[in-house]
Amino acid sequence: MTEDALARAQRHVWEAERHVAHLVRIIEELERSPVHGSAAATARKVLGTLQESLRLAREHLSMERRERGLE
Repeated sequence: MTEDALARAQRHVWEAERHVAHLVRIIEELERSPVHGSAAATARKVLGTLQESLRLAREHLSMERRERGLE
């Protein structure tokens, strides 16, 4: 069975949420280490990109839900 657009959009949101949460944990660990300050700064930039991807995924999910009368 193939995944429909709504299920795919929901999966993308879940995956993006998981990636964002994971990166936040990594950044917190990096920031606790005095020798990893520059790595933490780089990771924060990546986090911004992931957060934007999550925002877009949520927007797409909302669009799919509206098209089906679910919102």
